[in-house]
This record gives sequence, structure tokens and C-alpha cells, in this order.
Amino acid sequence: MSSLNAPSMDLPLAVPNDPDLALVLALLRRMAARDLFEPEIAEIAHQGFGHNFERPLTLLRAYLIETASASTRQIRMAPGATGRMTSDEGQMLTILSAAAHHPGQVSGMLQELCASSDVAAPQAIVGLLASVLTGAGCPLTPAGYAVN
Repeated sequence: MSSLNAPSMDLPLAVPNDPDLALVLALLRRMAARDLFEPEIAEIAHQGFGHNFERPLTLLRAYLIETASASTRQIRMAPGATGRMTSDEGQMLTILSAAAHHPGQVSGMLQELCASSDVAAPQAIVGLLASVLTGAGCPLTPAGYAVN
């Protein structure tokens, strides 16, 4: 994963309006930029997901790790407080939404993001993550990001 300190042309997407996806984005960014197991990240997950935060947080960590491991290229993540998203962040959130609503599309989407055909591990993890989040009342509305 790489972090950016780049001009807005590298951040073509708006942060999602869906509060669940916005929380997932914030957690992904913090984990990519810092220690995956930083206590502050767990506190944010606890505030967002409630007392059953550990399972979604663990799966979110696994999604980040497995996606980065499967990728043959750098996945670009914006700094935490940035009001815009990279295309890669948008793809990761779109893949999560697709796992909840259109699981048949996930493999191809991950292959595109990772520039690799070996995406079985992140595909399995994102499916579990989507299931856990939707089961917890997070509908993961389809992202539908438009490049601005």
C-alpha cells in the first residue's frame, strides 16, 4: 500500500455518503498508514460497529492484507483526513458493496484492482466481510462512484 500526498487529480472520487462505507474507508486508511493493530483503530471500530466490533475489524484487516498480498502493483491510499478518494480506494469499497449485492462480479473486480488473477484469498475475505457487515445492519449501498 502506498499513501499519497498528491494533488487532487490523484483523488478523483468523493468520499461515500453511506456512513458504513465511510467508516470502512476511514479504517482502511488508518490501517494502511499505521500499525494494523493500533488501539485507536480498534476504538474507532468499536464506536462505529458497537460492542461486536472485533469480527468486522478482523475481517477488514484481512481484506486489506490479502488484497495487498494478491496485488502485483501498489494500491494507493489517501491520507486519513482527505475528503476525496483514490480510484483504488473507490474500487475496494465498490468490491465490498458488490460482495454484498453482486457476488458474481467480485472476482473480476479484484483481478482488475490487483492486476492479478490470483485473488481467491481476498475474494473469500471480502465475501465474509460483506456478510458480517450486512448481518450487523450495514447495508453497504452500491457505491456507484463517478469520477469528478
